[in-house]
Amino acid sequence: MEEPTLTNVEYVEPDDGRLIVYANNVMWGVTSYDVRLLFGELLEIDPKENKAVIEQRVQVTMSWLQAKQLLEILQGKIAAYEAKNGVIDTKMVPY
Repeated sequence: MEEPTLTNVEYVEPDDGRLIVYANNVMWGVTSYDVRLLFGELLEIDPKENKAVIEQRVQVTMSWLQAKQLLEILQGKIAAYEAKNGVIDTKMVPY
């Protein structure tokens, strides 16, 4: 039995507004059931102590199916960005 294809999707914002978080760092963990992403922001780099300080902001847990769908979406968006702006140098991360 095929699952129905939804043609109308309604996105509802919570009454108290949408949580908006900036992140420039991500850690991850996995189980056999899901993928956990912990997003944070790099606050400080101290080269004297060879240390980076990252404030962990929000955790998102999703199924493996959702993770694969997110991967496909991000690959497409990154390819389009790089086609327009040039290749992103992943070696520029200082930590």
